[in-house]
Amino acid sequence: MTLAGIAEDVGVSITTASKVLNGAADVAPGTRARVERALQTSGYVRGPRARGADVVEVVRGAVRDASAVEVIDGIQRALSAAACTTLLISGPDGDGDIRWLRGCLRRAPVAVIVFGDPGTRAQAVLRARGIRLVIVTLNAGDIEPAADPVARVGAAEAAGGFLAIDHLRTLGHVRIGLVADLAQSVRVRLRLAGCRVAAEQRSVTPVELIEGWTGAAAAPRPHEQAARLWGVGSPPTAIVSLTDAAVLDVLRVLRERPQGVSGAVSVIGFDDAVATRSLGRVTTVAMPARRVGAEAVRLALAPFTEGARATTAVAVVPELVVRSG
Repeated sequence: MTLAGIAEDVGVSITTASKVLNGAADVAPGTRARVERALQTSGYVRGPRARGADVVEVVRGAVRDASAVEVIDGIQRALSAAACTTLLISGPDGDGDIRWLRGCLRRAPVAVIVFGDPGTRAQAVLRARGIRLVIVTLNAGDIEPAADPVARVGAAEAAGGFLAIDHLRTLGHVRIGLVADLAQSVRVRLRLAGCRVAAEQRSVTPVELIEGWTGAAAAPRPHEQAARLWGVGSPPTAIVSLTDAAVLDVLRVLRERPQGVSGAVSVIGFDDAVATRSLGRVTTVAMPARRVGAEAVRLALAPFTEGARATTAVAVVPELVVRSG
């Protein structure tokens, strides 16, 4: 359907429909919503348009996760290799905030990479303008191809939990403690799910998981969780820190263990951030932040490089970095 046909169906002028398509501010909210709904349901896509430099906008938004910095670095490196320009902008401050979208429509980039789902309204407008959208989800589980054409990429967090437990089992550990910064609820939940799947495998030696927060009246901090592990009948012989900073708390508690509690304890951390790498002896599950960024770029440019074969969903698997100290 043409833009003129959509305007006629909605009962507005083609000028008004064009303003909505281009993100102009001087359109009544009710009218804008009706036109956007019609654009979405009709599947309208603007035809080929002249482009300047191949610019890809990266919308960070309200994301404050430390690994977002590494994802952006991966994006910038991949775009540079593809001879594209990166435009890093502030994005939505919360659900439903699409003020960033108006500037994006004026600049007409070749693609937009957004941290977090910008919502169906923004998806529909970008699709109608023929702007490729890629959603980066830092706390992704196993991403499945979406029913809609929006491309998505993230790290397979649950796979990281599985890797950690499976590795410790091969070292002979059958009682494994878990510690985490519970404020990172989504990330912890996904990693914990992977740990439990690994522990419950029936074809191999069963593993008992001891969660440092179980039975606490309030959410204890990582240091408190690690200390609680020595209050159980038979302390664990290994500990997995499901969040990066918590591994420092685990190591401190190990140094401060009560008298009479001895024996080597294996420790695995997550994310392989600078603080953990500096220790030089902690095995970690390295979440592939830079590879997530590179995959986001590949998905953003896929319609131009892969055509109809372009994938729409990628879950990047983490890596186990084994160290000994």
